[in-house]
Amino acid sequence: MRTRVIPLLVLSMMAPSLMAADFQPSQGACKGVDKEIERVTREMEETTSNIKGEWLKRQKRALETKKSSCSDNGYTVD
Repeated sequence: MRTRVIPLLVLSMMAPSLMAADFQPSQGACKGVDKEIERVTREMEETTSNIKGEWLKRQKRALETKKSSCSDNGYTVD
């Protein structure tokens, strides 16, 4: 059981970073990125779990990369 949980945990922690690498900006994909960053930031402040905190940090980093990509291509992220 334990040998299955660890790879799943690692994969779930890497998922936001992997998704950001394949991101293709468009107006629809960029809409609401700022709100999502705010939501993740609030959740990071509220969590007491180290594992969840690390996952949220990775998710926020991926969202910030997405925001940068959107801005670089002229899309709004509001």
